[in-house]
Amino acid sequence: MRRTFILAGILPFVSAFLGGVLAFSLVVPSVVEAQQAKITAPAFGVAGVDGVERAAMATGPGIRSEVDVNDPSGMPRLVLQFGGQTGTNPGSEALRIFGANGEPVGLMGTGGNERPDLRGRLQFADQDGNARVVASVANDGTPSIVLGDETQTDRVRLSTGPGAKSTVAVRDANGTERANLNTGGENGTNPAAAGVNVDDINGATIAHLGTGSPATPGRVVLRLMDQDENARVLLTVADDGTPSIQLLDANGSVTWSAQ
Repeated sequence: MRRTFILAGILPFVSAFLGGVLAFSLVVPSVVEAQQAKITAPAFGVAGVDGVERAAMATGPGIRSEVDVNDPSGMPRLVLQFGGQTGTNPGSEALRIFGANGEPVGLMGTGGNERPDLRGRLQFADQDGNARVVASVANDGTPSIVLGDETQTDRVRLSTGPGAKSTVAVRDANGTERANLNTGGENGTNPAAAGVNVDDINGATIAHLGTGSPATPGRVVLRLMDQDENARVLLTVADDGTPSIQLLDANGSVTWSAQ
């Protein structure tokens, strides 16, 4: 009786276990096969119940590959792209954002064929698709932010580098620099240097206010220039606090001075 009781208890368990193993062996291969399955095609689209394509994937021409996300009318609103528009630039990657009328709104990516001098950029456009804000890092690592007008002319530029240099440049409607604030010196090697330059309509400097330099020593210096950018009036305050005024000719010779 004892053996009968034990067998009666074990047999149902063994049967259930073997049934589970059999079922698992039948299901798992089909799951693995489904995970390994893929669609091979040059283009693939997903349409809504109304038949409008809402998402699309495509490759070509060349090395180009792209994923589009469309609005209910089928207009692409988000485009993720590699290889550039013509599929010839392996260094081009971008996420592009478009408005309801197809106009560019924003972009995040590399410089691509449009700006090969840039390593990476982020830009925003106005209602007409003109880039108005461009934040970027150049190939040499220099970061900058540029504000443009409706003609895509750079009007304000903020940048740093090389070295200790940082600059804010203001330009007119023609793109000519008219004023700038800077620190670090021309080559970014003088952390004590700081100044403001004012330029004329041709881009020639007419006035400079800043710290002293080896050419014009002093704690603070104001230089006023002629049409050839020669300093003609020089006002300085020396490191010991002594003020001075100098009038110079076109050759830089002092014609009058006081202190």
